[in-house]
Amino acid sequence: MFFSVSGLRGVVGKDLTDEVVKRYLSGFYHLVGGGRICVGRDSRRDSGDLAELVKETLSSYGGEVIDIGVAPTPTVLYTVRKLGLDGGIVVTASHNPYPYNGLKFVTRGGRFLFYHEIRELNKTFKINYGPGRIISAKGVELHLEAILDHPLVEKDCGFRIGVDPVNGAACQMIKSLLLKMGCEVYAINDQPSGYFNRPPEPTKDALNQLSELVRSKQLNLGLALDPDGDRLSIVAEDGIPLGEEYTLPIIAQDYLRYKKGPIVVNRSTSRMIDTVADDFCVPLYRTRVGEANVVEKIVGVSAAIGGEGNGGIIIPELNMTRDGILAAALVVSILKREDSRPSELVARFPRLVMRKERLTVNLKKWKRLKQMIAAEFVGEHDATDGIWIGKGDFWLHLRPSRTEPVIRLIIEAKDEGVVEDAIQRISKIIRNLG
Repeated sequence: MFFSVSGLRGVVGKDLTDEVVKRYLSGFYHLVGGGRICVGRDSRRDSGDLAELVKETLSSYGGEVIDIGVAPTPTVLYTVRKLGLDGGIVVTASHNPYPYNGLKFVTRGGRFLFYHEIRELNKTFKINYGPGRIISAKGVELHLEAILDHPLVEKDCGFRIGVDPVNGAACQMIKSLLLKMGCEVYAINDQPSGYFNRPPEPTKDALNQLSELVRSKQLNLGLALDPDGDRLSIVAEDGIPLGEEYTLPIIAQDYLRYKKGPIVVNRSTSRMIDTVADDFCVPLYRTRVGEANVVEKIVGVSAAIGGEGNGGIIIPELNMTRDGILAAALVVSILKREDSRPSELVARFPRLVMRKERLTVNLKKWKRLKQMIAAEFVGEHDATDGIWIGKGDFWLHLRPSRTEPVIRLIIEAKDEGVVEDAIQRISKIIRNLG
């Protein structure tokens, strides 16, 4: 089981027993002070039963549960913000594959709990039980209306777009959005069955089906989401996936013309975003990995935009969370306004080579691995979130995942040979760990 600023994740019935779930819910209910709580869920096979447990537990505490059913994660957060609710629970494991599931915890104003807040959930509290109730609300409709009303969202776009929402929570919403924007939609993996027909993260390697759809139908572009709809990746008009790292700089470059201000990203985000910050002469802040860490800094510096290099975009004026649906609307609108193609947007940024690896290393050896990596590579070192090392246009970031039993490695440089050499050196270190 994993518990962090990204919420609670594990396997239902094994890690996420009724007792465990209720303990964390009691801590959450105590933290937000009870009241009105929104509950939404993704499309996983066991999310329905887990959501029922959440709703029944919260209502038994005397709370009023606002149930919005199957909905993208950003929709739950927007609903909390729009309706002035006291909190929210998202039943989802985000990008984790089956059989993982989990809970994300939302507080007033529609944001995830910060680090100092979420630690409180791991305590045991006595709850005074009382009569509560469960009511339904149309969160998806509220969220969709807000996106379509944004001044940067265009109508009558006229594009032919391929969509792959990976049979997740955003299946209906992404199609409705694009149709209302005047687009012709060609969808695959678009039934909210919870059966993921590709890897759940919308990375380049996961988008073969969408790439083929764009090529075979000669579409203008393709859009891919993760299971809970908070991350977006783009496939260009030639069927080539751009990679999820491009989503943030493409949107930021356009958005800062509308609203200029600081940018906040995490340590693992591509340096393409540095180019955008330099172009607009705005400060760029980097945080520890974890959406809540990015949001906390966004609040602290009153940033105009933020996000993560995994395709997660945060536009705080509308939603204080990564919002893949909003990101889709903004990308399509940029192409419409500029009469451009995805490949032309990419050409504006420096060509950088990035590799992302999931290392299956015994976490008990993490401290020794970190020391060996630090000794191997020269440059600026930062150990606030795993280990980050940078020199010139090269950087690497190595850290244990807080949502999966793996160590994540990201390397970026201008030269592919430099990246490959770093991969080989790290692989040798891992082999020597024994």
